[in-house]
Amino acid sequence: SNIGKSWTVVSYQRNQTTNGQWLDINSFVQDARNRGLLSQDLYLARVSVGCEVAKGSGKIRTTSYYCDVK
Repeated sequence: SNIGKSWTVVSYQRNQTTNGQWLDINSFVQDARNRGLLSQDLYLARVSVGCEVAKGSGKIRTTSYYCDVK
């Protein structure tokens, strides 16, 4: 049950189109910590990739998705 519990969600938005991308998730975690959005006692529980159309219309085609946690 999640009653009485909360979690922190931090999202980043890409500003340019791409046909592929390699991301260092640690850079995003460090950025969120530097901005005061995450404390040192929190940990990464999930990585999600997707598309949210904020205005107009759009499509996303994902042909592969890989996450290597070290």
